[in-house]
Amino acid sequence: MSVTHITDLLSLVYDQQFASVLLRYNKVKPIWVLLVDGGPNKNPRHFKNIVEYCNLFCVLDLDYLMVRTYAPGQSAYNPVECGIASLSEKLAGITLSVDEYGLHLDTQGNVKDEELAQHNFEFSEQKLCDIWSKDNVYSKSVTTKYIDQIDQLFLDVEPTR
Repeated sequence: MSVTHITDLLSLVYDQQFASVLLRYNKVKPIWVLLVDGGPNKNPRHFKNIVEYCNLFCVLDLDYLMVRTYAPGQSAYNPVECGIASLSEKLAGITLSVDEYGLHLDTQGNVKDEELAQHNFEFSEQKLCDIWSKDNVYSKSVTTKYIDQIDQLFLDVEPTR
């Protein structure tokens, strides 16, 4: 879902750790070029993604936003994909508990307790964050954060131009 990626971008904008890269004079830098993979949740050829990118453009009051994709079969040259490979290696051989706070599944494997399922899921996500935050990618520290839920960020956005 493209809104999750937009949420991630906005969380970086509002995080002081990234201010030196994304802000100038306490304002978002006005020119952004995003290089994304060709998957349906980021590809700028899909209308849903176009809408989300337009909303991002308005919310950040950008002057220019370009979204480009890697050509099919070329993601091996994407430095982000290569960096994520090291994070994936950290997961080899790791077992995450599905019932840390109790069993939320019935004998057929269906969720019988939604709240307990959410607590168990959050436990596993926090463990992943702990593991990944101890890693470096291209000699840079990895910042991780568990997101409890996705807000519908742009429901009330009115174009500013």
